[in-house]
Amino acid sequence: MLNLIYTMYLPNFFKVFLLTAFQIIFLSNLIHAQSNCENDVIVQTVNGKLRGVIENNIYVWKGVRYAQPPIGNFRFKSPQSLNNWEGVIDADKFGAVCPQTRNIDSTVKTSEDCLFLNIWSPGISNCNRPVMVYIHGGAFYSGAGSLPIYNGSNLANKGDVVIVTINYRFGAFGFLYVDETHPDAKHFDNNIAIKDQVAALKWVKENISAFGGNPNNITIFGQSAGATSVLALMSTPNAKDLFHKAIAQSPAFNQSWKKAEAMEVTKNYLATLGVSYNQLLNLKTVPTDSILKYSDLLMHKPTYSVAGIGTWAPTIDYDFLYPYLTDSICSISNHCVPLLIGTMKNEMNLFLKVPLGTFDAKPKDVDKVFNCFNEDSYSKDVVLNSYRNYPKKKSVLSICTDGVFTMPCISVAENHSKLSQTYMYRFDWNSLALNLAGFKACHALDIFFVFNNFDTKSGKKVSTLANKKKMHEISDKIQSSWINFAKTGNPNDCGIDIWKKYDSEQRATMVFGRKTKLRYDPNQHKRESWSCVISK
Repeated sequence: MLNLIYTMYLPNFFKVFLLTAFQIIFLSNLIHAQSNCENDVIVQTVNGKLRGVIENNIYVWKGVRYAQPPIGNFRFKSPQSLNNWEGVIDADKFGAVCPQTRNIDSTVKTSEDCLFLNIWSPGISNCNRPVMVYIHGGAFYSGAGSLPIYNGSNLANKGDVVIVTINYRFGAFGFLYVDETHPDAKHFDNNIAIKDQVAALKWVKENISAFGGNPNNITIFGQSAGATSVLALMSTPNAKDLFHKAIAQSPAFNQSWKKAEAMEVTKNYLATLGVSYNQLLNLKTVPTDSILKYSDLLMHKPTYSVAGIGTWAPTIDYDFLYPYLTDSICSISNHCVPLLIGTMKNEMNLFLKVPLGTFDAKPKDVDKVFNCFNEDSYSKDVVLNSYRNYPKKKSVLSICTDGVFTMPCISVAENHSKLSQTYMYRFDWNSLALNLAGFKACHALDIFFVFNNFDTKSGKKVSTLANKKKMHEISDKIQSSWINFAKTGNPNDCGIDIWKKYDSEQRATMVFGRKTKLRYDPNQHKRESWSCVISK
């Protein structure tokens, strides 16, 4: 009928007008639909559909659950597999971060329901991109994968790789140790933080192809406690085949406990909290804030640790987790993957300037370092004699840096190089502002160079009074090396073997600084003095 009216009664002018109007409306709707399609990225996971967004030409999914909420009966228990869902879940906002008091501003939601991950991908048209899963640091009692400094957009865009960041439980929630003989042991699991990470890796393995990633080319990388987690994941049979390469940035030697030590930490914590070890089930109902408050208080008690590092840590139980400083790291876990590992030149300067625990760069802190090794006075004297002006603060800082970070990392590299290809680095760069403030090339500075997130609030502070051109050149070199390693297990590009493999003879070490270059055994004098300690 409408067609008849249109043909018989309307003048040609109006016919043209209406036709044009209809075309405009149709095209507008089409463009709008295409725009929505481009900005709403829906993917199918094993459990259901997720809708992400596009930000700066990068596909992003935020706040993706990889396990059930660890609340109620699941508090202090291993992560539980997700249930399937109907419809489409929006993944356009970061999920809550795990309970903590550090690194989080007042606008960020914290909750025990925090087992989320985040994904940045250059595209979903193919599933062959290398995958890099980042594990955040924070001394095992703070941090989150959603912090601005870990935004994966720049790294994903730089190397055409898929970046994943994860949350995991820490502090008492992640590391409370309960002996298997305890009557209530079935209600508690140990090494929960590492088990969270394993669960996240399983989710990535099962689902990452939908996000443009290759499930058979996964690299785990992390800094500080995240780097210690990387070594732990290399040392647990439970993570077998879940990743294929590993990057450890500044792992701390004393971030693990034997069973007896873990039990001591737990009992000290419970005493602080006011809960009897014989009534552990009461922990299931203690308010989150109370568990968090007293978990933090324990960080500031004098322990075997330095600067609070190691108060909460994985437990070597020879069941789920094995020692990760020995040459059994591969044989036990059957996970001999290529390893890139390194440290900062002035690691401990951060802990002096941003105090954790009781660290103030005095001889007592040196004693704590040697307590970790259970060393005799002769070995200690040999080491101390290799540092000038001991016990002055500068010397104490250097000893603690080497004892907690540098020398143990060298030991890991030497052990691992016998079993799989290994690359070693040292980060020396610092700005005028960092130098004047006493930070220098301190712990965690390398994060900004890996992710190239200098435009964040903390990134702007780092780059103050810096040679921006040189800073970005170093960032580009580090990003390229990390990406190449994730792609092939070799940080070099185009077959140019500039960065040599590490071995116990030449000890090739890439030094990132104002003049980035490969050096051989750059820590020789100190390494030789520490050999009587580390080799035992």
